Amino acid sequence: MNRNINLNVMDEMYYSDLWIKLCKRSKDIILTKDEIEKYNAEGIKKGYIYDIFNEPNEVAKEYVVTMINCVSKIPEGDRYKNGSKVNKEYYDKLIDNMNLKEVKDKISIEYGLVVKRGSIRTFPTSDRVFKGEKEYDLDRFMESAIYAAEPCIIYAFSKDGKWCFCKTYNYSGWIKKENIALGSKKEIEEYCKCKDFIVVTGKKINLVYNPFIEALRNLDIDMGVKLPIETNLSKEELIYDMYSEGNYVVKYPLRESNGELKFTNILIPYNEDVHRGYLKCSRNNILKQIFKFQGERYGWGGEFNGRDCSSLIIDTFRTFGIQFPRNSGDQLKKSVGKTLLVHKEMPYHERMKILDSLKPGTLIFLNGHVAMFIGNYKNSYYIIHDVIGVFVNKKDYEEKNKGQKEQVNKEKIYLGIKGVTVSELKEIYTSSGKPYIEEIIGIKDIFN
Repeated sequence: MNRNINLNVMDEMYYSDLWIKLCKRSKDIILTKDEIEKYNAEGIKKGYIYDIFNEPNEVAKEYVVTMINCVSKIPEGDRYKNGSKVNKEYYDKLIDNMNLKEVKDKISIEYGLVVKRGSIRTFPTSDRVFKGEKEYDLDRFMESAIYAAEPCIIYAFSKDGKWCFCKTYNYSGWIKKENIALGSKKEIEEYCKCKDFIVVTGKKINLVYNPFIEALRNLDIDMGVKLPIETNLSKEELIYDMYSEGNYVVKYPLRESNGELKFTNILIPYNEDVHRGYLKCSRNNILKQIFKFQGERYGWGGEFNGRDCSSLIIDTFRTFGIQFPRNSGDQLKKSVGKTLLVHKEMPYHERMKILDSLKPGTLIFLNGHVAMFIGNYKNSYYIIHDVIGVFVNKKDYEEKNKGQKEQVNKEKIYLGIKGVTVSELKEIYTSSGKPYIEEIIGIKDIFN
């Protein structure tokens, strides 16, 4: 029985089990460890992602200023803060806080390690700024999220001393200084390139209460975070007054009062949703991982401690050690793998033929949006994606959901999903009034 507003989607379709069952040879390894390393190396070579540890120790002012200006652009359209339109004076203050006049001709770069999840911002400010007066969930100054234990390069500091401009393996922007601990390149590189580690495979894990270190209390650690295992301890040694038996002892970064990096040991239970080493890259595991986000609220750029459409893909792939560009457009055109660009003129039957050939884990792109193909069920094509909303046919919706009231747009009804969901490609429409299947602009298969 379909009780869902999402047309043609049954309750059992919100679980990975069905799609794994439908997937042939789902447990086969589709990328080996060596192949993943080669995949990441090729992405770095082509400039799709960065190996920050290969950055020159000293860079020119022009390089840094150009990089900052590429991110910190004043929007062309109107923006609103607390319901009021922001003016030139507001932007002038933001630009002044960027402190570009004080950037030296030669900059010795610094390395940092993230100690807690933070935001990568367009400007050095926490102000939430929107396109409309009444908007509240698409902060246009939000660029991305940065997770615990992630390394970054620091190029510049804001005038108020609260922000630093950083580059990670797939993005650049302004990050709060309090989220980053400064350390030597050598110690951070050794930490990040350790061979024995756990990777978080749950949507999040929680460190619960620590009576000694406030920074570790109830700390959430996101999917894909990699933490080195400390192997030089005996099982009898206490970790913050707890026995370590039955737990992984892992090294976690902390920020000292002077901003410098230090490491501490924390306990992660064996039966927590983590894995020693990266997961084996099979379609079975890909489906299991991405479905762990099902129902999570949409978070533009990672707001609300969530994800948007492209970071849903990134975080799923990170559990296999696969590094991927940040934005959906780059994921299609600037990532390694088999890419098929779909032209607007492509006939409907040819689009159907392409979909018939897809395997679970293949990425499907629309303009500004990415979804993962999960399977074909009774001649219908299904995706999982993190989406703000979709349109459906008014007639079909009313037949299946009598009495429901939703926003009507002529012959279409808007469903404000605002989260990770399963959809059937022929049943949902974009704001242009065309079905998703006709708006597909590209297909990416990173496993071929």
